[in-house]
Amino acid sequence: MDQADDQITSNENLSVVGTNSPSSQPKASNDDKHVMISYNWESKNLAKKIYEKLENRGYKVWIDIKYMKKNIYDRMDEAVRNAYVVLIFVSRKYQESENCQREASMAADLKIPIVPIYTEEHFKPEKFLQCVTAGQLYHDFTNNKSFDSNFKELCSKSIDSLKPSRADIVIKKQSSNLVGGSIHPARAMSQFKIAEVNSTSSQPEANNDEKHVMISYNWESQKLAKKIYENLEKRGYKVWIDIKYMQKNIYDQMDEAVHNAYVVLILVSKKYQESENCRREASMAADLKIPIVPIYTEENFVPEMFLKLLTVGKLPHCFTNDKNFDSIFEELCSKSIDSHKRVRGDHKTETQNSNLEADPIQPARGKGQFKIAEVNSTSSQPHANNDEKHVMISYQWESRKLAKKIYENLEKRGYKVWIDIKYMQKNIYDQMDEAVRNAYVVLILVSKKYQESENCQREASMAADLKIPIVPIYTEENFEPAKFLKILTAGKLPHCFTNDKNFDSNFEELCSKSIDSRKS
Repeated sequence: MDQADDQITSNENLSVVGTNSPSSQPKASNDDKHVMISYNWESKNLAKKIYEKLENRGYKVWIDIKYMKKNIYDRMDEAVRNAYVVLIFVSRKYQESENCQREASMAADLKIPIVPIYTEEHFKPEKFLQCVTAGQLYHDFTNNKSFDSNFKELCSKSIDSLKPSRADIVIKKQSSNLVGGSIHPARAMSQFKIAEVNSTSSQPEANNDEKHVMISYNWESQKLAKKIYENLEKRGYKVWIDIKYMQKNIYDQMDEAVHNAYVVLILVSKKYQESENCRREASMAADLKIPIVPIYTEENFVPEMFLKLLTVGKLPHCFTNDKNFDSIFEELCSKSIDSHKRVRGDHKTETQNSNLEADPIQPARGKGQFKIAEVNSTSSQPHANNDEKHVMISYQWESRKLAKKIYENLEKRGYKVWIDIKYMQKNIYDQMDEAVRNAYVVLILVSKKYQESENCQREASMAADLKIPIVPIYTEENFEPAKFLKILTAGKLPHCFTNDKNFDSNFEELCSKSIDSRKS
């Protein structure tokens, strides 16, 4: 919604707004929230089309051209507050709009799910827009010919899955930064008192040859975060920490901090895992292919969900005992920070397909990582019981035809199967975590593109760490896996699906020799 930015210059919009009676403003009860459409005026045709289609399907929908009246900021507040999901129409004009930024930021602060709808080919969101959409399953409406299929997917994968039966939705009053619940507005109010006194000139603007180390943490880890920051500064590292540099709009600042980092130190904790803003920072670093270094701050805490997925396979550093700080700090610098410091050019991520594929970063693999993997069986993450476990198909998008064919044949045989094109929704990292965690076997479609994909590496590494059996399915003749893919598939019985003529016999062998033997 963008009228205030444009001073409501559209006569069409003025006439529609003017005709609304006070009674037409939706007042949502707890069990009757709405879908909100947030868009810039240049996307009004698509917004209106989606609105009408949703209405025809019986969804309760808020769009400004129907419900805006009186004070627009009051209406924007009500619209966001009473939504169970906000559809954001991602575009350059949306990113430049103050009111669009307000709507998206408020939805993020109130922990209302955001669904990005891409409206411009080749446009890559930045600033607050990158930050609030990072890691979310998006829908591409840039091609009108695919509207019907895209619309069905939007409903089934994103809207229907988010509609809650909300017995009691109480949104706490926000502070001036809209801090509420478990969200730390980049962590807590006291931090913003510090941030506000910083002059605008203190914000680091990194050149390509002078990126920084970013420290990403929950406010409960502030003492350790500050200690690491001070020690890094003494050594001459350029370091970004929110208590020094945060100001203005927190989502723009978070975006800049991650964008200009050559490595992100994540202070792993239960509170970090529960924080929306920490999730945004970690997900954005992953989306932009910026190396992540996990720093463990709590004994016996095992990460789950997005945090498990984004740190799996990475060399961890354990700072749970302050007595060992100096030696662990030395190791952090020498093994993880110094090895990542380099001249980084323009590392903006390319728009990814529905799997959000990315280039590889081969992590160092240390003994500490395996200690973490070994205790993971005690994780509190809910596990499916044996008859609810599934076969998971892990593949890179170029192998989707074969992946889909195997999926369909397994389904016909009565196997319970997870594949992203059917089940992916909400935050992709949480979904990937659940998919791997609830599998009794993971089929890996081995290919060069799989080996180069960050997300494929995450799925395969997590399966290995959780000791879930991996079955390699070869999809390319003469391709020999290397790096993580070699080590995770070495010694496994492979199945070769490079020749489609032999599909039936190869499929029989896959079921009898590798899947059936593992179903318990």
